[in-house]
Amino acid sequence: MLSPSKNYRIKNVISDKTRENKMMKRFYLRDLESLEEFKCVIWEDVLSSLDDDAIKNGNIVQVLSSVYKETFKTSTITKLHLIKKAPVGLSKDQREELFQLMIDEVVLFENQSLKEASLTILKEHEELLKVSPAAEKMHHNYVGGLLLHIYECLVFSKQILDKTYQNLDKELITAACITHDLGKMFEYIINAETGEVCRNPEFDKSWISHIHYGFAWANNNNFPELAHIMASHHGRIEWGAIVEPATVEARLFHHIDDLSAYTGRISADEIEGFEITALTK
Repeated sequence: MLSPSKNYRIKNVISDKTRENKMMKRFYLRDLESLEEFKCVIWEDVLSSLDDDAIKNGNIVQVLSSVYKETFKTSTITKLHLIKKAPVGLSKDQREELFQLMIDEVVLFENQSLKEASLTILKEHEELLKVSPAAEKMHHNYVGGLLLHIYECLVFSKQILDKTYQNLDKELITAACITHDLGKMFEYIINAETGEVCRNPEFDKSWISHIHYGFAWANNNNFPELAHIMASHHGRIEWGAIVEPATVEARLFHHIDDLSAYTGRISADEIEGFEITALTK
């Protein structure tokens, strides 16, 4: 049960409407001490008494009153006090710097076709990429989250590749870091004011997921090894992969992606004070 004496962090906000067309928001509250999470809902009449961005991912709040409904295992919030607002994501300057860092990496590619195709998709969708999240709920679900996830993959990959004794295609892995999740630019929609993320229904009409988008992009550009990494980077079929990794590069990249998804700056509150460092060559 929620306690009025505790502070909670808001997670995974989703806006919705009732059958009567009334606004509501569904989200989770995480106890800052125990880390226990509680499923919550807040209705339009209560929302109207709050600041527009009070119910936002990462915000810290006190729940002054609520009603728990056992049937739905959900607490209905009836009175709430905002303690601290969280950032909605990376700053504009940080996003600009991360985007340029990616461009600088691609310019170094020796494979000219891979360089041209990668630069084309990055520059064609530059503004969208700079705000896109990397997920709806699981990780990096904030403004600029996709850029930061890509950056973390690049950092992890370079640290690993500098130490490995195997003869790996390092350029292929770098290309995978940069391009593996670009389909998420279209898979998700983010509200830049509140940080709220939802799936894009238009994307769902044409694609199963960002994995299928990336696989198709790589295949259409005749990059079969990269297409395999795209198809397998979730590691297992039951985790959403089209196939499981069958090459050393694909297996390694799956773990690089996983490292960022589970140990990187996965929520908006973790990016305060974040500083970008140059990638080692």
